[in-house]
Amino acid sequence: MTLDPLWGQLIGVVTLLSMLAFIGIWIWLWLPQHKRKFDRLSRLPMQETTRPDDEHEDNDR
Repeated sequence: MTLDPLWGQLIGVVTLLSMLAFIGIWIWLWLPQHKRKFDRLSRLPMQETTRPDDEHEDNDR
């Protein structure tokens, strides 16, 4: 079974577009205006949050 030479060209174009998309997203993420937002989001899992309902449930038991 032989592959049509067009498939090689198509695979090359798809690979190139995928690489360009990856590099574009990577550059967009490292833009300085995103730093504050990403810093805030990175601290989000470390923040303690208590819901008002949770505090009252302990007193009822």
